[in-house]
Amino acid sequence: MSTPAPSILILGVTGYVGGAVLVNAIKAFPTSQISVLVRHDKHDAAIKATGVASVLHGDTDNVEALHDIFSKFDVVINVAPDDNALVDAIIVGLKTHKERTGKRAVYVHTTGGLVVADAAQGAWDPNFKYISDLDTAALQAVPPTAFHRSTELKVLEADAAKDIYGYLVCPGWVWGISPGPVRKDSINMLQTFASVFGKGLYIGQGTNLFAMVHVEDVAELVVLILRRALSGVDAEVSSYKKYYFAATREEQQKDIAVAVVKGMVQLGKLDTDELKSVSVEEVSKLQQFAFILGVNAVFHAKRGKAIGWNPSRLGSSLENIADQLRPIVDA
Repeated sequence: MSTPAPSILILGVTGYVGGAVLVNAIKAFPTSQISVLVRHDKHDAAIKATGVASVLHGDTDNVEALHDIFSKFDVVINVAPDDNALVDAIIVGLKTHKERTGKRAVYVHTTGGLVVADAAQGAWDPNFKYISDLDTAALQAVPPTAFHRSTELKVLEADAAKDIYGYLVCPGWVWGISPGPVRKDSINMLQTFASVFGKGLYIGQGTNLFAMVHVEDVAELVVLILRRALSGVDAEVSSYKKYYFAATREEQQKDIAVAVVKGMVQLGKLDTDELKSVSVEEVSKLQQFAFILGVNAVFHAKRGKAIGWNPSRLGSSLENIADQLRPIVDA
């Protein structure tokens, strides 16, 4: 007797990375019932056009309803922005799934490369310590106050308690055009640069570095990890051995700023490509979280490649920059 295809629920599909994960998951698991959870029905038609089994609605204003939804699925993939209440609800629901079925559900949670960020203000730190996702001791040593860390710890603790099979996917700055049904452009990097650095600004020396990865390479890694999770090969693997960085190259802040400003001139959105260095204090007046563009956030993504991840979009995120910027500046 063949094993029934798992039921899969994906969150964050109206977003940039989440939409790419949805499209890739539908291709990779054609016999699975893939559903999505969104907060409202604004984009239902576009989402349904991808071929999903169902579009569910809900948010943390009614956590009891969320618990019930999550408890009905064998797999939950969360590509939504950080939300402690949402992660709590997912874990509670998946605990109920285990109680009902006797089986641990799979929870794949996307986090972000800022978890390793330093406090630099626009300069590369030659003493910056790279972390590899194969170094479980270094991963465990990441402080609880780091970006994204509170939600990561919830997943890691639930996995260690054997309530779920928890997997963490931690991409760097994500670039490229998404194949998703709603958002095509990069809210993670290019939109921030277009709205803040599009004024011809960069922080400090502009020599700080970001780990970079294409949106479709991230989606393919999520699919690969899910295949591995469903195979059962990680049934007895420790929580931190299910933590995956995603990156293929590094880019310097100032190089990105130069490319973005030139792209905006090309699109007729700026009159000059001149750049000016500003302090973190100055740029934070333009946008509250703009300071993150001055940090170093780089790491070694090795675990995915060890299980067969073969990212293919290895060019620079600065190539064809006007095409990537167009959906942002025309919005």
